[in-house]
Amino acid sequence: MTTALKNYFEEQWNSNRFQFLYMEANMGVNRDYESLKALCDQLKEKQVGEFIQFKEGKTKNFEILIKNVRFIIAASKSRNEYTIVDTDYGVCGPSNRTFGISVKSEESLKEAMEGLVKGEMYLSYRHSAPVDAVLV
Repeated sequence: MTTALKNYFEEQWNSNRFQFLYMEANMGVNRDYESLKALCDQLKEKQVGEFIQFKEGKTKNFEILIKNVRFIIAASKSRNEYTIVDTDYGVCGPSNRTFGISVKSEESLKEAMEGLVKGEMYLSYRHSAPVDAVLV
């Protein structure tokens, strides 16, 4: 089962601009793919209004503002910091847009989610990380 999960995540990372994760996985970085899958499944079960927690950082708790089957957009209480979680690929981080996205209004959140679903916007491949490395 672990080999199938490893192949699944590495295939996703390699085909979707997350080559750094694919290379990291092939350089001998030990990653527990079963716990990564379990964490992704737990994140999919979370609802709007619940919190996700980072292992490190000035702001550790981010409230889920909007979600769909694949993506979660969460922000700090002040809404000055945000993250996007891709539960299919097991990756989280900011958007690829130069100035990020606005998470201060419902309209801007809906626009961001629509952009993610349509593929017009995606997670920054330079500033993203596997969810098991940064989330509790």
